[in-house]
Amino acid sequence: YELAIMTQYLRNNFPEIKKIMGTKEIILPQNEFHQEYHLINILGFEKTYPGIIGGKTGNSDSAGFCLIDIAQKEDKEVMIILLNSSSPKDDARQLFDFSFRQLKAFS
Repeated sequence: YELAIMTQYLRNNFPEIKKIMGTKEIILPQNEFHQEYHLINILGFEKTYPGIIGGKTGNSDSAGFCLIDIAQKEDKEVMIILLNSSSPKDDARQLFDFSFRQLKAFS
């Protein structure tokens, strides 16, 4: 719940977050503090699930694989949060599909 509140707050109050969340790939040029980094969205979910706006992955030994992701269909937007997922793409797809079906049923 707290992750959803924090994510929505960041998106509403810091417009650059929307751009960052939707970034698929970026090269950070070398400077005096670090080497060049080529960063790629490792999940690649935007290629397989239509309407992905963007998200953030993470993992640790104690939390497992985690994901915050947002997708939009028509005028509806859904945020999902996965914690300790063993199959993030499948879990995310199922949550998005279920959520959009529910929203359609109540429209």
